[in-house]
Amino acid sequence: MVATVKLLLNRDREAFKPFVGRGVEALLIARSGYDVKAHVVGGIELLASDLVSLADPLSLTTSLTTKLQSCPDEATTSTSRTLSMGLTLLRTLITTTTSTPTPDLSPTITLARRCLSSRDSGVRMEAVKLCVGLHVQLGEAAFWSSLGGVSDEVKSLITYYVVKRERESV
Repeated sequence: MVATVKLLLNRDREAFKPFVGRGVEALLIARSGYDVKAHVVGGIELLASDLVSLADPLSLTTSLTTKLQSCPDEATTSTSRTLSMGLTLLRTLITTTTSTPTPDLSPTITLARRCLSSRDSGVRMEAVKLCVGLHVQLGEAAFWSSLGGVSDEVKSLITYYVVKRERESV
């Protein structure tokens, strides 16, 4: 199924634009059902990345954040898979947005703050990576002031990855 959708996407990308949001949500649901070792996971993640590249960043950031905020707090395997992939897609959207109007990132920051305290290590790591992307987008002062209430241990971890990213980009 993933290969068929990918083929159709390659044939007529413009026809997919109105359905990107629903497609990404469907892929998040599909991803929740598969272990990372399943061969279909790579295809799902690649297709989701392709759809994100077609999307209007403002609307998809808003809808994706809303979808991920509705995930329950208990760390079930399927919820963790959905959150991990969703946070990765959000980071991609935020870091590749070059248009002047940026979305209201306060719901995304709230989501990142919530995921930083997740019991699942994969979700926590994706939340840290999202925070690095938010740091790039918002700037030093605005990012740290918006991330209030996070433990010093988590702040140190985020700082480590921010500095690492800055060194790699030089």
